[in-house]
Amino acid sequence: MKKLILITLMALMFASPASAEYGLKQWRIDIVDSEGAIVTGGNFTITVFGAGESSATTIYSDEYATSKTNPVTPASDSTSAAGRLIFYSAATSLDIQITSSVYSAVVKETSHTITDHTIIYEASTSGGFKLVEEVTTSSNTLTAAESGKIFVSSYTGTQTVNLPSAAAGLYFTFIDGSSTGGDDLIINPATGDKIDKDTAGQEIRSNTDAYPQMVTLFAEDATDWWTIVRVGTWTQE
Repeated sequence: MKKLILITLMALMFASPASAEYGLKQWRIDIVDSEGAIVTGGNFTITVFGAGESSATTIYSDEYATSKTNPVTPASDSTSAAGRLIFYSAATSLDIQITSSVYSAVVKETSHTITDHTIIYEASTSGGFKLVEEVTTSSNTLTAAESGKIFVSSYTGTQTVNLPSAAAGLYFTFIDGSSTGGDDLIINPATGDKIDKDTAGQEIRSNTDAYPQMVTLFAEDATDWWTIVRVGTWTQE
């Protein structure tokens, strides 16, 4: 049986004197089920690393720099819940590792920042975790194995995402996370493939300077992608 696990990583900035004195910001990791309820039986252990580091970093229980154990088992942490971890850190970018005796795989996601929002995983007791949402900061080429992911573009300039060759049942969602002029997101099909029965190989582009811009593409067969959700203005070029 599969469960949809939502891992929400947020940093909340406060203007209290203590925050200003110690430079600490609140981070929160939520692990919830498909109905939005905090998971209570996952036996999760969460380790917080500095970005790119291999050893657990220093975290705090409050904005007054009270030390906090790291790694943390949220179920036994007085300031958290079984599927929730709240901590403070002065860092602007962190790596997060999640382990679970129920969801077998070890997950380590890198370079979360204080602007990150929802990070979604699909989890099963037999297959561990599959990352479903990813913030992209550069142009990249997708694979069929990434089907089902939500890609949020966080990029300066034109970013191109190359789709894998169409195959029945593949689907992807793309969100242009910038309203800045010139920060365009381009979705490029593989050679010979079509988006909405347009010319083979023709791309679609989010070039309206507004947020949000979102599109979900679904592959009907070995050549055809169809738009099943469209928010904002996307042009075919």
